[in-house]
Amino acid sequence: MYRKNEIEKGPSIGIGQKRRANQKYNKKWNQKRKYLFLILAASCMTMAACTSSEHSNQDKSKVQNGSKLDKEHPLMAAEKIKVKDLSKATEEEAWEYEKEILKEIREHEPVFGDYEVSIADFGAAASSGTLSQQEERQIAMDNTRAIYQAICDVNQQKEGGKVIIPAGTWYTCAIHLKSNVNLYLAEGAVLKFARDTDLYAGELMKELYGSELTFVRSGGIELYNYSPFIYANGADNIALTGPGTIDGQADTAVWESWRTLGEPTSSNHLLKQGETGVSVEERTYGESKGEAGTAIDGYIRPNFVELINCDGVLLEDFTTANSPAWQIHPTYCSNVTIRRLKLNSLLSNNDGIDPDSCKNVLIEENIFNTGDDCIAIKSGKNQDGRRVGIASENILILNNTMQIGHGGITLGSEASAGIRNVFAENNLMESLAEECCLRFKNSTLRGNILENIYYKNTKVTAFKQTRDMIIFQSDYGVEEETAYLESEGIQIEEQKPITRNVYIDGFYAAQPEHIGGLCETAILMEGVADSPISKIHFRNIQIDKPNTFMNLKYVEDLVLEEGVITKNRKKDTFENCRNITFHNVSFLNPRLSAEEDYSGIENFQSENLLFTKD
Repeated sequence: MYRKNEIEKGPSIGIGQKRRANQKYNKKWNQKRKYLFLILAASCMTMAACTSSEHSNQDKSKVQNGSKLDKEHPLMAAEKIKVKDLSKATEEEAWEYEKEILKEIREHEPVFGDYEVSIADFGAAASSGTLSQQEERQIAMDNTRAIYQAICDVNQQKEGGKVIIPAGTWYTCAIHLKSNVNLYLAEGAVLKFARDTDLYAGELMKELYGSELTFVRSGGIELYNYSPFIYANGADNIALTGPGTIDGQADTAVWESWRTLGEPTSSNHLLKQGETGVSVEERTYGESKGEAGTAIDGYIRPNFVELINCDGVLLEDFTTANSPAWQIHPTYCSNVTIRRLKLNSLLSNNDGIDPDSCKNVLIEENIFNTGDDCIAIKSGKNQDGRRVGIASENILILNNTMQIGHGGITLGSEASAGIRNVFAENNLMESLAEECCLRFKNSTLRGNILENIYYKNTKVTAFKQTRDMIIFQSDYGVEEETAYLESEGIQIEEQKPITRNVYIDGFYAAQPEHIGGLCETAILMEGVADSPISKIHFRNIQIDKPNTFMNLKYVEDLVLEEGVITKNRKKDTFENCRNITFHNVSFLNPRLSAEEDYSGIENFQSENLLFTKD
């Protein structure tokens, strides 16, 4: 594969080779850059207007064309990745392919030149103490201009480089990244995003980025809205790294209040536009400016970090706090690495990491404390998602710790273009606040295809006792959404939700002894009549003290082998299930016997199924 910025130079070279080439190049030019730097800084205000206008127009053109997705438009970054069909692969063959994906992502991890600038060199000022609202607004505007000048400067260098946020507190507004730029948060650096919501849509955005509104995808539907706090569109080889913190300053008074103030009405209006084919350019939101009113075209909260149509992305080591909505949202991107983040934001809908219609994504060694799902994989909502038609594929989730969240790893529900080839290994869920470990959200409105999903070595050390632990749903959220669409006179075309080829190998769940029961239901699966959940394979399952082990509805071709279930208290239920097979499964101190639990299944087979009591 060729990367965009390497087409003229030939095939990609190894990371080590490229770094050595960068070092050689930068050693030669380092002295010249020192002399040029002062000239560039001095003339930056003059040049910035021209540069900003030029690049903003380019970005805007990409955004508008990208929203149309017609035949004349070049492929999105995510569409350029070749994806292997695993529908007939063995489990061993699939895990071998996981190694190929990992290798490709690492080979395309961003690399930058040695050129570095500090935002302070361009006039940005750190702050201390308490600021008035007007002081915060003015400082944030000035700093945003300075940060963008620094980004433009680094972007102009042949090999790019690093924009440094030094230690200290720096107020800012929306930051838009460009190709070959690593925005680096130094130790002790805090980027605080201004609480004045007006600043994320309007004159400042137009001055710097060429448009008052920004092209985004919200809840699986494309629109123009408030700018995400950190954003890029059509940029390659970009990064946000370093041990510092990005603080969105969202709370119940700012951004969060929109969730009930006006966002439900706005979101429904956007859903209607997506279902009825209103052009993306006409879906203009971000106009409420934070004030209560009757307008239905405002009150959709921006996401914290949203990167669109980018190839070669690195997000590494920083901490998030107080996000307005979803925290990390790569969309239509390829070759994305998200590593060692501390995602700390507990407001409503503060998902941690949401890959959306992306391919080749590595999520590793992150720590999650989120107000919604820790990881949620998406690919568009209903008709608008099918119009775009880009699946999420080749997603790797390795060695993460989920502490607080509604779902540890969730697929859907906005996934109308499908999700395939997800590999999750060695993930830990360790908090009583965890509400679901592994979740599959499908829907007759979405028409999702969720397939070829592989989990290995998932460990649960604490869980919310009243919740279900592993959930498959094929009718998630249908009633409320259907009622709204029908009330608007919109004809609904039901889609077939398909969930199949799921392998869960090594799932270990137990509560601390003093807590008692583990969960309400360990495995809950609800398919639909014309599309059963199928080809599900559990192996090496150890679950301690669930109230109910399994409740299954419209499930077929399920295998459970090598399992130990301890002290399940309630009878399992099976409705319209067939071809269920248990091999080497032991129930220790169960409430009921095997005949009472499984006799109603069509073609239930078992080998070494043991019920033992002390």
